[in-house]
Order: sequence, then structure tokens, then C-alpha cells
Amino acid sequence: MRAHVPAFANSGSHLFCVTGRDAAGNVSAPSCVAVSIAASAVFVSKSGNDLNPGTMAAPKLTITAGILRAESLSVPRVNVAQGSYPEKIELKNGVSLYGGYDPSTWARFAAVHNTTIGPAPSDTAIAIRGDSVFGVTIDGFTIIAGTAAVIEESAFGIALVSSNVTINNNLIVVGNGANAQDGSEGIAGENGVNGFPGRTVLVAQAGRACVTVRRSRVARAARVAQQAPIPVTPASRASDQAPGRAVPAARAVWSVNLVATATTPWMERRAQRGPAAHRSAA
Repeated sequence: MRAHVPAFANSGSHLFCVTGRDAAGNVSAPSCVAVSIAASAVFVSKSGNDLNPGTMAAPKLTITAGILRAESLSVPRVNVAQGSYPEKIELKNGVSLYGGYDPSTWARFAAVHNTTIGPAPSDTAIAIRGDSVFGVTIDGFTIIAGTAAVIEESAFGIALVSSNVTINNNLIVVGNGANAQDGSEGIAGENGVNGFPGRTVLVAQAGRACVTVRRSRVARAARVAQQAPIPVTPASRASDQAPGRAVPAARAVWSVNLVATATTPWMERRAQRGPAAHRSAA
């Protein structure tokens, strides 16, 4: 027996019943069969072309083109064959995505027929985005988002805003977010502490000569009066104390390491007598 099955207007499960009639005109009881009609879909394959209508025989090349075609036809799903699709996907209301199809037979086995979305050639930080979309399912994909390139930008495998989306059986891999902006400069630090007191220099004049006293220390000042007189040799500079170097009397300068905090009475007496002999603290 043969039966002609008419086209069904809607997808889903349908009950199809058949009756028979014998030669005498008797009609048999109906024999019913449940028929499941798959939802209509737009098909996408790496062997397709975006100029195609999106059928099994002539699929689209990109998921984006498949979504736009499904939206224009009010088709609820896009079936995507095995392969890598480096795109940034914008979801549309009521259009679902299903990956894992064999591009030859369109049989679906997502564990075998890996279907990858992203990363896109540019603007890679988001692989799939949806804004105010409802009635959408994403099922059977590897979803890869790249690393954010704009300062303070985050990376998302799937970014949804005010949406209701079912996400099943997907592997989602996300890159790094971008660095934040540099912080503002800090406030100036506090002033440093005061330095140590400088060295005291005492000068006692005696005619054309002078005696320079450096490194005053109160603790050693008392030793000055107790030491025997030590002759001081004139030098051309205060730092040059080599003996025997003669200079004009008008330029003579005697450098000694006399340790005192002020000019002592002994220094005043010696200064009045002239530069013949001065005392020097060891």
C-alpha cells in the first residue's frame, strides 16, 4: 500500500492516520502513525556561499549571513556544519544556533563534528553578543574570545544585555582583559629632617698671617693649653702643609688642626706676638 503524505504547515509532532477500503467497499479502522517534522532551518557550511539561499544543498558560508537569512524568513534556527567560523556574532530575537553537523549528510553529532565560533579578525574581545534577545538557544559550539585591546576593556565569550538565552553543551574560552589606566600622581612627600651642624672655623689674625682652626670639639678644647708650642710652616694654600715652601709674608697662611669651640686666650696672646710660634692640637 502506498500513501501520499501532504506537506505539514508547522514543525513538531503530527499524527498521520491511514484507512483502507476493500472491494466490497468496507473501510478499515484507521491506522495512525506519529510523524515528527524537524523545524525548518537555515544551513551554514564552510563549503557554502553567502549568496546561496541557505538550504542543505546550497548553504550559507558565514553564521552571520545565516542569522540574517533566518530572521528575514522568520525561521527559528541556524544549523552550522563542522568547521571554524572566525566571526563576532550578533544574536537576533528568536533565532537559535546549533552546531555539530556533518556537512555532507547534515546528521548532528556535536562531540565529533566540532564547530568553532571566533575569534574575529578585529574587535576580538567578544565572540557572541546579544542585546534584548529572547527565545534563543546556543548549543554545540566551541566559543573563543580573544584578548581585549582597548584600555579597561573586558573579554567575553558570550555577552548578553537584557536577554533570555539558553546556553547548552558549549566550550567557552576567553582571553585576557585589558590593563586599566595609569593612576594619578601621588602627593609630594614630607620635608626631610635637618642636617647635622657644620664645622666651626676660627680665625685669629697676627699681622699679615692668620691661623685657621677647624673641627671644633668642646671635649678636646682643654688640651690646647697643655701642649707644647709647635712651629707652623707657611704654605701657599690652607690644604698644602708641606714644610719648607716659602711664600711672601703678605700671603702667608698657617693651617693647623687646633681643636676649640672659640678663640682661646692663648690664641689671642700668640696672635699679638706674631706668627713666630703657634700651638697646634694633635
